[in-house]
Amino acid sequence: MSTINNTNTEKTYSAEVTYQRNELSKLQKVAIVTNSAKKLEELVPEPGNGDFLLEGITNYAIVAIHNEKARENKDYERLVIFTDDGASFYTGSPTFRDRFMQIMELMEGEDGWALSCEKGNSNNYKGKTFLTCKVVGL
Repeated sequence: MSTINNTNTEKTYSAEVTYQRNELSKLQKVAIVTNSAKKLEELVPEPGNGDFLLEGITNYAIVAIHNEKARENKDYERLVIFTDDGASFYTGSPTFRDRFMQIMELMEGEDGWALSCEKGNSNNYKGKTFLTCKVVGL
């Protein structure tokens, strides 16, 4: 696809779009380059406290990131979601990404729905939560 590097001469950060639903607009590319998308994990309430609704999804991309300054994993992926009001959101959650991709494939061409983003309690890791999503009608 396309590689987006920051202006850092040390080349400590790079981002490559490995999948895009539609061609990314300049505004969408800027959101990826500047990390200006909002982190879903910070917007979604804790388990049992409701959800965060994503409406008007117009495009999405999977971005492979290499970050030399990352504490743990230097290579990781982000799902970046764009909506019709110009907002952008991201998550690195594999559970969310897999469910999201499944839903988007099944709902292609359909109107009158939104994506309910929720946190659930992990059965595998005590005290940890995970991010997931489901379709809701409007």
